[in-house]
Amino acid sequence: MKGIRYLVISFLLIPLWGCVEDVNIQLGKQNREVVLNCILTPCKDTVVAYLSFSRAVTANAKFEPVTDATIEFFEDKINVGKLMWEDSSQYVLPFTVSPNKRYRIEATVNGKTIWAETTLPKAIDKKCEIDTLGTHRRKFQLHLQLQKTNPNYFWLSATGYSGASDNQKKGIANSVSSDFEYADAFNRTPTEYYSYKFDYMYYLRFTNQFVNKKDVDIYFAFETIGRPLEVVLLSVDCNLDKYMKSSMKMSELEEDAGEEGMFLGYMPIPVYSNINGGTGIFGSFTSASKEFQKIEDENEH
Repeated sequence: MKGIRYLVISFLLIPLWGCVEDVNIQLGKQNREVVLNCILTPCKDTVVAYLSFSRAVTANAKFEPVTDATIEFFEDKINVGKLMWEDSSQYVLPFTVSPNKRYRIEATVNGKTIWAETTLPKAIDKKCEIDTLGTHRRKFQLHLQLQKTNPNYFWLSATGYSGASDNQKKGIANSVSSDFEYADAFNRTPTEYYSYKFDYMYYLRFTNQFVNKKDVDIYFAFETIGRPLEVVLLSVDCNLDKYMKSSMKMSELEEDAGEEGMFLGYMPIPVYSNINGGTGIFGSFTSASKEFQKIEDENEH
């Protein structure tokens, strides 16, 4: 469809609040873990990884980056190169990943190797359509054809977003309102916004495993305040899916703890990690998006 873009998003639509780095509540350097964060997408021409040491939840110091690691990158078991340290707290490798390929990353720090693997999801179907619903500029429609061959994990949200809340995360829509019956209920609350039944915090998540039809139509709305809006659909691998979901649950736990004056160090921190021998996330995603013009009338309903 004209207007749909299959591209890299300027920042991944995940509230990366550092939860996976705050896993160690023990004091002292001997208890620190190596934290590896790397997310792949085929629209970038560079693989970027962040490597640091974990810290105590109670610590006020910044995370200590690891600058002398050896990081190797593999595609379908073939070593395609080493990531090199840059003076920006990241390791980089000029390389473009491809859908349906299996990737592995290995980082060696002080003689210890940590590793993880991910399979990049296939590209989102080119028949995917995102548009406004009729003449209503605040209501949207997504049409998508789903395949049942492999599990697919979809996350729907928007960038370029202002919103009415003081608790905005990196320009992501504060909520998605919809009646879509197959959406995951983990971040759902009742609403009457634009006559929809439910609000979904930041994202609307669904998977093809629980949708019993091939052609899917989703109707939804955002609380948008006068900024260009880009509706984005992510197809993420199983690791990134688990990380995103657990991170959002962690964020809600942190907010509840703050309201009740609880010390988070004594609470469970169930953030998913797939890094063997360390902690962090190595995941991947493909995406489709469409940008819409600024809405001048803030009171339009």
